[in-house]
Amino acid sequence: MSREQQHGKLLVALLRADTILVKGALKLMAWTKAETAIVAGVVVLLAVGITTVVVKKVSHTKLAETALSWTDDPKYWSGDSDVLRKLPPVMIIRPTRFAGSGGAVSVDNVRIMYKNITLKVLLNVVYGNVLPTRAIFPENMPSGSYDLMYTLPAPPSSILPQEIAKRFGYIAHKEKREMDVLLLKVVNPNSPNLKLTQNKSGSSIGGNGQETIYKNQDASALAWDIESNFVHQPVLDQTGLKEKYDFTLQTEWKEDAPSIEALNHALLGQLGLELVPRRESIEMLVVEKVK
Repeated sequence: MSREQQHGKLLVALLRADTILVKGALKLMAWTKAETAIVAGVVVLLAVGITTVVVKKVSHTKLAETALSWTDDPKYWSGDSDVLRKLPPVMIIRPTRFAGSGGAVSVDNVRIMYKNITLKVLLNVVYGNVLPTRAIFPENMPSGSYDLMYTLPAPPSSILPQEIAKRFGYIAHKEKREMDVLLLKVVNPNSPNLKLTQNKSGSSIGGNGQETIYKNQDASALAWDIESNFVHQPVLDQTGLKEKYDFTLQTEWKEDAPSIEALNHALLGQLGLELVPRRESIEMLVVEKVK
């Protein structure tokens, strides 16, 4: 599945297993820059059947003429950054109206839109686009999926955590925890397949199931992609490679989650890199139920 360019370090697609939408929700947000549009307007909170509406002056004429009915139109949830950029200020958290599909888009990581995401993914997004591999959740969290749209002028981190606590009863904080991790290290510093980027106008990570193509990416992007899409545990970049590269990783395995041995065989043979297991203290997002 292809991974489209959007701002931030996380892409959005669909995740399997008990967080089946997390992997997806983190695959579409990649590594490009976009502009931010700010307009004065409407705040809408929809969650768990509860609706709160605060209406101010709406400066987006066409959308204002239909009041809030435009939020029910799927075209405004299209995953197009240009559409998101032009929307009036709203905050919508509601049970999903897009069951069976998903997607996400971000404009400078300030305006954000996610469709059909679990509560775990929602918490990861609200607390700074944390990868699911770096979050610890309480047991017996509610099931169900939600839609999120945020286009208010204030940074999402200044408003969304309080709303999540009020609506769902969960708060989170970051703390150091000792975890099993993988260190990405250099074995062959002269790998011919790591080519310095010539065209720096854009960056992307895309794959088709048989290979993953990285354009204008550094080693930390590779570590992030391995962590979120292959090994599903924290991967720390210790290559020391700071340049941007163009390269392709041929995925030799048929299963979705390859063994470390299979992944290391591909990394070493193609890029001169390897993953080394280690126990390290790293920052984790710890989610707790409000007492």
